[in-house]
Amino acid sequence: MNREWPHRLGRAVREARRRLGMSQERLGEPLLSKSFISQLEKGAVSPSVESLLHIAGRLGIPAGQLLDWSDPATRADARLALAEAAVVVEGPGGARPWMVPVETGPAPAPALPAREARIDGLIRLFVGEPHDAAERLQHALDLEPSLPEGLITMYWLGAAYQSQGRPMAAARTWEQVATVVPPPPPDPETVPAPRPGLPIVTVLRTAAWARLANLYDAIGDPKEAARARAEAGDGPPAAQGRAGAALARFLWRAAVEAYGAGDLAAAASLSRLAPLLVSGPDIA
Repeated sequence: MNREWPHRLGRAVREARRRLGMSQERLGEPLLSKSFISQLEKGAVSPSVESLLHIAGRLGIPAGQLLDWSDPATRADARLALAEAAVVVEGPGGARPWMVPVETGPAPAPALPAREARIDGLIRLFVGEPHDAAERLQHALDLEPSLPEGLITMYWLGAAYQSQGRPMAAARTWEQVATVVPPPPPDPETVPAPRPGLPIVTVLRTAAWARLANLYDAIGDPKEAARARAEAGDGPPAAQGRAGAALARFLWRAAVEAYGAGDLAAAASLSRLAPLLVSGPDIA
């Protein structure tokens, strides 16, 4: 076990307890002593599974949420997701508060430099520098081409190409995102094995089809526009424009509230979805 973990968990417990205005004695009762809670919050002791479940129950949050806050990679993931959504929903300057350096442990996750490059590319895209944006987004894609990060980057690379006045490059890029093979239908009699990234990939596919429909309309290809619109269906990404922007802002506010409540998983998930509802650099 990483020897820093008890200190991180202790800080997470202390922050959650203080948010509730709860004393150490009240948090521990009836199972744990005030002294134990004090030592735990200092990182001097590690809780047993039973103790961790008790503490989480007293705080009214899942034990996994406490563990998330004690994991620097999870915290970094949530902060970067919030920064990325902030660029799209709040404007290029919105990312700054979320880009405060996050402790990542002895070795940062391999995807973090790619995420930072993608955020830089988005900022350049939304300040009207599509050529620089495309370079930064391509760099992000070179750093991390695997799912789902590579697809998210490709989605925005298509937007950069469109802003450059290269509709065919944008169409080719969005077609690649849109035609990723979806997961097979679930078998109700079996419990599926976890497959990270699938929900966001599904939303990306729909958002890419919606982008393609708008693009084909703009270049005067109604047949391809109809095909893309049929593929996009009636999901939220298909209703971009003002409705999409309003829903994006709603999801963004929910993500910020989730982060403030200590739910990093929800904050990251909502932040990843919000930008995909926005149809272009200008969402006003």
